[in-house]
Amino acid sequence: MGKPRYRCPDCERENLAVSQFYFDKTKPAGRSTYCRDCTRRRQRERRQRLSQRTDYELATARPGSQRCNVCHVVKNTDQFYNSRSTPNALRYACRDCSSQAVAEWRDRNRTNKETNQ
Repeated sequence: MGKPRYRCPDCERENLAVSQFYFDKTKPAGRSTYCRDCTRRRQRERRQRLSQRTDYELATARPGSQRCNVCHVVKNTDQFYNSRSTPNALRYACRDCSSQAVAEWRDRNRTNKETNQ
């Protein structure tokens, strides 16, 4: 029995090898719906579309408040850093959680750097 083959619904190519699909643990088969080429193209188009937004579009995309994905507290939008890569032009973590994550990352990497020398 051969290896399983998949079909990409975007480019409609059939009999693609499993290795042509990214891992996705949320899917029953454990692989993404779209092939690697289509996934890369779709992400590139999305990044380009979001990066071309004007300052006016960025300012009007923000609602009055947003929930932080780290601490799960609803905060005013001025408590979030700007981001051109998200639909509402704000980062998903609040300023406090972002700062804490950066500080933890620096501590981890500082100790890793010291042990490697």
